[in-house]
Amino acid sequence: MLRHGWIALLCAACVVRVATPFHLPPPDPAPEPAAANASPPPDMRAERRADHERARRVAHEYDELLDGLARADREASARQDEDAAMSCRQAVEAADQLLDEVADPRAPAAIYPTRSDGPLDRATLIAKLQDVRARADRLGKAAHDRALAALATELHARTPQQRAVVADHGRPDEVQQRRRQICWIYRADIEEAYCWTAAGRLARHDRTELVSRQPATSGPPTQRAPEPEPTKPAKPPTRLYYAAATFAAGSCSSGDCFRYGWTTSLPDGDSARTSCSSGECAKYGWTTDFPHGDSARTSCSSGDCMKYGWTTDFPDSESARTSCNSGECMKYGWSTSLPHGQSASSSCNSGDCLKYGWSTSLPSGSVSCSCNSGDCTKYGASCN
Repeated sequence: MLRHGWIALLCAACVVRVATPFHLPPPDPAPEPAAANASPPPDMRAERRADHERARRVAHEYDELLDGLARADREASARQDEDAAMSCRQAVEAADQLLDEVADPRAPAAIYPTRSDGPLDRATLIAKLQDVRARADRLGKAAHDRALAALATELHARTPQQRAVVADHGRPDEVQQRRRQICWIYRADIEEAYCWTAAGRLARHDRTELVSRQPATSGPPTQRAPEPEPTKPAKPPTRLYYAAATFAAGSCSSGDCFRYGWTTSLPDGDSARTSCSSGECAKYGWTTDFPHGDSARTSCSSGDCMKYGWTTDFPDSESARTSCNSGECMKYGWSTSLPHGQSASSSCNSGDCLKYGWSTSLPSGSVSCSCNSGDCTKYGASCN
């Protein structure tokens, strides 16, 4: 009986042990899913804010550009041609600056919230800027020509030489009569006097250094050491003459030298900026702005620079005349008569200047230009 009791007790213990569940360790908590709207890192947020601020600034400048062009339209309608020409020139410069910034491939894609045309993407903004620039250039050229014609009539400019002075210098600061001659006085760093006979021939051309007048003071005059003359920009070197008188001698603006011009890097680190007249360099010529504020104007011969050549008028009243070899500049090259009796001769590489570049012999040496990415009309040329 006792043995049966122990056996029963042992069986009961086994049953209890089997029925008792195992205590497994709790599983590791599952990682929480990332929030769908998690905030970007601080650097990315700052970059986005900078992009938005830049887009708003560009949109504001675009609206101001359109306001300036509208003002030029009103001035032209009121025959305030000198003011209209100045407003258009400012509009062209503003459009060029915006095009350079917006068309930069490194610029981030953005929507520009303009007041005038609503939100614009980058491609649409570039197209509108190009159109605005072309309109401003056409309007400005027409206003400039009308202003020069009116000024020539006002000054009784009869001869080509008189009209050339009016075109280069504009309105005189003073008109005087000296010994039966009419003198046009222009004052800047120097005073220039162009004195004409009654027949419109140049009798005298005087250049006088302007002396600054000091205010009167009481007491005996004191001896003063002469003040050093301000540094004046030197006459443009032959290389700069060449850059202004050569098509696409630099990097194209907005990817089209024929329509928007180019920028030429100079050896001293400065640059000369060229813009097409009426949006067509090959037909109407171009204007090159030098680093010190002067400019040179190029006009196409017979309305076709690439066939008949061109003439460039420089700010010192000198000019350079370019003629195409065998009637095809971009195939056979060209010859240029530079100021001061100098000349340059250019030949196309492999018979195609716009694809392979050209080589030029200058009085001071030679210049070799190669087309960037094999396309001078789109990317311009690098010259050394």
